[in-house]
Amino acid sequence: MGVRRSRSDRPVLELDRTGGGTDPPWTMKGNVMKRWAIAVVLTALAAPSAVAEERTVNLSVPGMFCASCPLVVQAAIGDIDGVLSVTTNLEERTALVLYDDALATVEAITAASTNAGYAATVIEPAS
Repeated sequence: MGVRRSRSDRPVLELDRTGGGTDPPWTMKGNVMKRWAIAVVLTALAAPSAVAEERTVNLSVPGMFCASCPLVVQAAIGDIDGVLSVTTNLEERTALVLYDDALATVEAITAASTNAGYAATVIEPAS
């Protein structure tokens, strides 16, 4: 495989099918391989890193007494951007929230429940 210049003076990659060289036919020679490797590294460095994580928080919601209370809490917390799921338990008076920490905070989640009339406090720290 070699690189030659075409009529328009652009590099053209040629495949050496004779098998006469020591390099496998798919290798690139010269600056083409170096430029390709540099482009790959620069692309990887320029890509934004994903630092957001899915987290869970377990909340105590002692004001839930009737069958409709958990539905109100679920709706209020579920309206927060970044909240992925809300599971409430009326018997234990808790809410388990799965959220994206790049978009939602524990403070916003507890405030949403409190603003709906159901004060919420963290039972377990966010994980």
